[in-house]
Amino acid sequence: MHQSSLILILLLLTIDFGDSYSFDWNKLPKVNRLFKKFTNETKTPCLTVGLRVGHMDGWVEWIDSFGSYADIENNIPCTTQTMLKVASVSKAIGSALIGRLVEQGKLSWDLDISNYISYDLFPKKKFANKSVNITLRQLITHQSGIRHSREQDFMHDWEFRINNSTQLLTWFSNDRLLFEPGHGYHYSNNGWSLIGAIVESIENRPYHLVLEDFMHNIIGMPTATSESRDHLIMNRGRQYRIHNGKVLPPEIVDILRPYPHWPAGGVTARIEDLLIYGQQMYSSSYDIHSTKKSLLKPATIKEMWTYHNPNVSITKESMKIFNKTIHNIKYRYVMGWERREFPSNVEHDQSILNNLIYLSHTGGIGSANAKLAIFPSLNFTFAIIANHGSLNNQMDRLVIESLNYLFA
Repeated sequence: MHQSSLILILLLLTIDFGDSYSFDWNKLPKVNRLFKKFTNETKTPCLTVGLRVGHMDGWVEWIDSFGSYADIENNIPCTTQTMLKVASVSKAIGSALIGRLVEQGKLSWDLDISNYISYDLFPKKKFANKSVNITLRQLITHQSGIRHSREQDFMHDWEFRINNSTQLLTWFSNDRLLFEPGHGYHYSNNGWSLIGAIVESIENRPYHLVLEDFMHNIIGMPTATSESRDHLIMNRGRQYRIHNGKVLPPEIVDILRPYPHWPAGGVTARIEDLLIYGQQMYSSSYDIHSTKKSLLKPATIKEMWTYHNPNVSITKESMKIFNKTIHNIKYRYVMGWERREFPSNVEHDQSILNNLIYLSHTGGIGSANAKLAIFPSLNFTFAIIANHGSLNNQMDRLVIESLNYLFA
């Protein structure tokens, strides 16, 4: 099944961004072929993809679906309306909720979390025999020292016990810190469960319901929802894994998660929802809103997207694009987002990448993958969701190769 939709709000095939490059819709067939080839090679049953590119006060959108089935067992085709897990892309969405609560004065980035969570729920922590503070800023940047979730964390008998994120704290609240808060980086789903508990302490209701209202009523994501045993999700796709070349149902642990880890990865959405959120973040970062209020203040987004703690080093990555490897890409996890900065010496045929800043978040569990990417300098948002896992390392390549095709 193959479905494509192109919405032209600007009646242009080529969007000029100045003397150096332009966005060319005539190159869209190349992107189509890229994703069709990828879907076939990886045997992904359902992959949805979309982009938005803006110019002045308008934007153009393209969405498409690849693969045959959202649900193989019930012969349900894959379409752009298919709802799929976005896994840890939920963190990027949740970061906007946290930023808004900070703007409203309900939370502070830098107060000790004991201002929101009692020691009975999360005891005062020590590191190297001294008491330490943990802040919301450290949690949202994975610099708190709290361990990541483990496989056994998903296998508790929680189905009829866990109704909110605060209840998850008992799974890790007494564990030792891995390092002094603010002096290291360790990706942590549990840190995001603690963020969820903080939100619950000020909103007096479960995090996943707060986030769901935020997605619908503030961001304007029409179909995004939080997974729950109390939710029926229409057009929902199933998850799959590949074993010895065969498409199989997921492991039981993948069926269970991310519920009840709502803050870390509990959102299910269709591709349009992610594009709406990405465009909202971009528009708010430049305060470009002709008809509605900004999602966040530009200063808030700037802080979230540029924050750097000098105690945590910026790493360098390599990325293979069109069989050429680009080295020295600066990487750091900022506030709910991954930030990459390409070097200034990229070869001529990929010169669009020179000094390019790339904000994104990857979502991945064993049998689901997603990617939301924003390129602020290009007003370009790209999103991918798949019901097959183990694709994490290939998501960035797909995004960058698509960008390289479309910008001439």
